[in-house]
Order: sequence, then structure tokens, then C-alpha cells
Amino acid sequence: MTPQATEKLVREMSKVGDQGRRQAEKIVSEMMQAKSKSSQYFSAAVEREVAKQLGEVNTRLAMLEKKIEQLSEVAPAKKMSIQKAAAKKAPVKKVAPKKVAAKKVTAKKAPTK
Repeated sequence: MTPQATEKLVREMSKVGDQGRRQAEKIVSEMMQAKSKSSQYFSAAVEREVAKQLGEVNTRLAMLEKKIEQLSEVAPAKKMSIQKAAAKKAPVKKVAPKKVAAKKVTAKKAPTK
């Protein structure tokens, strides 16, 4: 309930008399307490959910970090074995490219009429 609505309720109840005003104030007080408890409950629920989600993100991040460490340990070993395998292959002979003689193209004259 908004503060304006509670004030309106208090004014209406105060018209009834002193006893009505006291009852209205009591009702408004109880409503405000209920609103406060509701807000606190909602805030606590949001905080629990955020903490849960952050926990899951941290778990996934830890798994990814572990996987990256494992891959970085394996990568240098593979690189070394590839280099050793390349060194064991027979050397490739380089062949000099053959020179091709350029053909001369003669221009043809257009036929005369």
C-alpha cells in the first residue's frame, strides 16, 4: 500500500471518531510492518539466488581454469614431438626452375581493301 493510500485510510477512519482513528492507526502500523517484512523476505530471496548463481559461475570458471592448465601442459609436449618428427624426415631436394624461352609475337597488319 502506498503512503498516500494509507493517509487516505487514516483520514477516513478518523472521521468516525477517536476510537476509529486508533483502529486505523493500528491497521496502518500492521500494514507497514507487513510491507517491511515482505520487502525483507524478497531481498533475502534475491540475495540467495544471486549467491547461488555466482557459486555456479565460480564452479564453471574453476573447471575452465583447470582445463586450460591441462591443455597448456600438453601443448608444449606436442610441439616438441612435431619438431622432432620434422627433423627426422629426409631433406627435400630443391630443383631450380627451368627457364622458358619467351616467344616473340609479331604484329600482323590489317588487310587492305
